[in-house]
Amino acid sequence: MDSRLSIDLYIAGRKMQVNIACINSKAKDEIQSLLSQKNLDIKDILKAYIQKTQEYSELEQKLSTLIKKIETLDKN
Repeated sequence: MDSRLSIDLYIAGRKMQVNIACINSKAKDEIQSLLSQKNLDIKDILKAYIQKTQEYSELEQKLSTLIKKIETLDKN
């Protein structure tokens, strides 16, 4: 397997290959760490997705607040 292009994922004893060519190296490392478990439970993937969705939402909210502050400074 070329780790730059795809990763092997094992769920319920079944092997699947997931393409990860379009993501950055930090994200690839995090995904590989999670998915490297031989007997990965689908709940683990769902929990990781929910956690990252929460982190993304919080980051987006902070970015929106920062943009509003910058726009306010530009008006002055």
